[in-house]
Formats: sequence, structure tokens, C-alpha cells
Amino acid sequence: MNASGTATAGRRRSNLRLVILMAAIILPPVVLALGPFRKNFFPARTREVQALAIVAAPALDFAALADARWSADELAALRRLWDSKQYAALEERLGREPIQRMTPGLKYLHGIAALFDRRPAIALKGLEDAKQEGDAKLRDDASFALAQALLLTGNRDAARHELEPIAAAAGKHREQAQAQLEALSALR
Repeated sequence: MNASGTATAGRRRSNLRLVILMAAIILPPVVLALGPFRKNFFPARTREVQALAIVAAPALDFAALADARWSADELAALRRLWDSKQYAALEERLGREPIQRMTPGLKYLHGIAALFDRRPAIALKGLEDAKQEGDAKLRDDASFALAQALLLTGNRDAARHELEPIAAAAGKHREQAQAQLEALSALR
């Protein structure tokens, strides 16, 4: 065999090793995603779960959402963005704020703006924070909005966990939460 034949055989072996390496890297995740863990990656009836979400504009008191660290001009700018339905700009504006300036009410506003901007995964953090840190009224509203964000992300078990206390307590979201829980049970 001449030198060019040896080089060609060497390239073939090298290409074969590369193909085997790529197959070893790519195939296991694909097999897992399409095989035994398919439900983890592709939950059943996601569209039906998402369709249950109720995303409606709440009545907001911007003065109550913020504290003295926010000037009247800053609150007016936030109000203008909300009233003009520029939810992406509002979410971006609040997302740039240092955490020290963010009150539970503004975290709620950030989450609601992200929900209306069709970014429920972004909304989760602000709504969770508002639920943990806010007063009783804000906690109720944030909890219901959090359940809606979870429904939109397709996480039916976490949404059910959020909706159950809302449906059991007397509050303005009780009937909606009960209806959503019944619809979630029907999807199983």
C-alpha cells in the first residue's frame, strides 16, 4: 500500500471514530427524551392546561404598589406604560431596577407585565416574591396570578398546589380557582 492509501485509511478510521463519538454524545439524550422520560419533556395535554389560564388585567393602585423610594414621576411613567399596554417595556423597566428598590407590589407588577407579555416563566419569580412578601390582599392576587403563570407554563401539579388554598378560602378568586381545579381534574 502506498502513502496515499495509508492516509485515506487513516482518514476513514478518524471519520469513523468521530461518527461513533457524535453518536455516543447525541443518541442517549434523544433516546431518554423520546423514551422512558418522554412525559417529563413533553407533558400530555399541555395546550388544554394552558387554555385554562385566566389572564385579566387587575385594577392597580400604583401609589400603593411602590413606597417612598419611588418618585411621582417614576410612578407616572410606570402607569403610562401599563395604560398604553406596553407590557414588554414595563417588564423590562422593572427588570432593570435594583432589588433593593423593588417592593412586593412592584414585583407583582413585574410579574403581571410579564404575563401579559406572554412570558409566564419570567413572571414566576416576581409573583412568587410578591406572594411571600406582600400584605394579605397582595398575597391573594399574587397567588392567583402565580397559578395562572404555572398553567401557562404547563405545570399542572404546581398550579393545582397554588389553586387549592385559593379555592378553599373565601376570596375574590375562589370561584375561578374552583372551576380551574375541576377542569384540571377532568384532564387527568
